[in-house]
Amino acid sequence: MALVHEYSAGGVAITDEGLVALVVTASPTAEPVVALPKGRIEAGESDLQAALREVQEETGCVGVPVPGIQPYVSRYSFVSQRGDTVNKQVRFFRMRILSGDMATHDPEIDHVLLLPVEEALSRLGYPNQREALRSLCG
Repeated sequence: MALVHEYSAGGVAITDEGLVALVVTASPTAEPVVALPKGRIEAGESDLQAALREVQEETGCVGVPVPGIQPYVSRYSFVSQRGDTVNKQVRFFRMRILSGDMATHDPEIDHVLLLPVEEALSRLGYPNQREALRSLCG
């Protein structure tokens, strides 16, 4: 088994009304998971470019970074289905949603939620993402 390093980027994307965009994915064998939009950084992309792209792909929302707010960096490890140990780093950027159509979200996403921050905190499925939301909206 190998040690693998993965890098991703995502967004805490918020409307002018203070609603946070969350994505919901389901599998036939598990409960639906509520999460912040995020994904892998593609070749030639900066962390911020990847975060903006992932938010648009996964939610259908076009965002812009909020200036002056440093990204929240989440680090964690897990064992993959292949048995590899994966050390993962995710940079979450605070974004303001400018426009978009949530009906155009990525097919891998079941649906998109827009929730007030407090409700989003209670619905997020991952503790590290709750901490990212608290940090970037606090």
